[in-house]
Amino acid sequence: MPPLGHGSAIQVPQASPAAGTAGRTLLARSAAVLLTAAAAPAFVLVSGPRWDDPVLLVALMAIAVVSLWGLVAIKPSVFLDAEFVAVLLALAFLGALPALLVWLAAEGVYYVLSRRTLVAHLANVASYGWGVIAGAIVFQALGGEPLEASSGPGAFAALAPAAVAMLIVNFAVARGIVGVILNAGSPRAILYEELVRPAPATLLMIVAGVATAFLYVHIGVLALAVFSVIIVIPQYLLPVLLRPRPVSELAHPQAVALYARSIAQVLDLDRETILALEDAATFLDTTVFHPVQGSLRCDDFQHWSSVQETLIFYREHWDAPGGDPGAVQGELIPLTSRILAVADLWARLTATGTPELMHLQALSVIEARAGYHFDPGVVSAVAEILASEQLGRYGDSAFEPHLHHMPLPRLVAKVRAPAAGLG
Repeated sequence: MPPLGHGSAIQVPQASPAAGTAGRTLLARSAAVLLTAAAAPAFVLVSGPRWDDPVLLVALMAIAVVSLWGLVAIKPSVFLDAEFVAVLLALAFLGALPALLVWLAAEGVYYVLSRRTLVAHLANVASYGWGVIAGAIVFQALGGEPLEASSGPGAFAALAPAAVAMLIVNFAVARGIVGVILNAGSPRAILYEELVRPAPATLLMIVAGVATAFLYVHIGVLALAVFSVIIVIPQYLLPVLLRPRPVSELAHPQAVALYARSIAQVLDLDRETILALEDAATFLDTTVFHPVQGSLRCDDFQHWSSVQETLIFYREHWDAPGGDPGAVQGELIPLTSRILAVADLWARLTATGTPELMHLQALSVIEARAGYHFDPGVVSAVAEILASEQLGRYGDSAFEPHLHHMPLPRLVAKVRAPAAGLG
């Protein structure tokens, strides 16, 4: 936006983006410090801590710290995290202050090892304090004193709403400071992505916490061992199981089909379009340019026609001479052809028998042709795949994306309109 007063005798200065960022940082830091300071006297509202079981406290701290190293993102905003359950168990058996210490133990380690800003850590500390206070108040209000072997079913049931209260307050304080104040994010979007969307996984963790509390009063520390086997150990196994295979193990047509499918999923294209792209990929290295009905995944004429159209125009150039057949360019090129063109080059740089470049190296080659040979929107989708799936984190070779669904509304709006091709 041009400066206010442009073209007149009076110039109205605007705050620079840096000044705005500095102001938000100061406000976020102030809010975090004030909320942290206010949480200290608020602990008088909850029952006093129990320090008669130091072994349990140390064990829960260890679980929280170990869990921090094994934190696994199943998908954006959905985590497998045992740290919260350790805090909930401390609240149930030891009280609010020991529960806070369990959370702070993990945060202390995280502060030393991470590169996050100080204000983010301060926001975490404030959120932990108020989260524990909220959970303790709800737990006490529902009759759940520190649990013992003689505690009835109601005391264990009170843990579930206490856990919900603790999570909601923890989320509201931390994301309010960092997401809304510091990063100027949309409260509605943050609420959906980070609280509503992962709710099923969160509920499973709460159930695990309540079940572990029940087992602990009957079998003691063995319950923590069971919990560790069920929750903590899978945190370390999942990254191995989810690690994608090297693309260098795939033949060129397989790699093209994989990349085309991933790009199409980013662009939120329908299943029929994805099938057409996967079939078209199998004909790139054959002398039969026009696919024959009966050798495709779908036998209807519309599918055959889509595959044929994709293959006819995938060698066209977005805005450069020399395309084949040289009949169309830009958005007149069918979207499937534009996707296949990018997927083809991506595979020729990374699949078996190629230079087997890393994805980021291949992306630099592809981006150099964006707006010239390739649709810039499709190239942006490739960059989004690499960023979202962190495919550049492996140092030895390029790995397969295993994307399932990641729509990009703004990008879709740009490229979906001409998807039907020439008709």
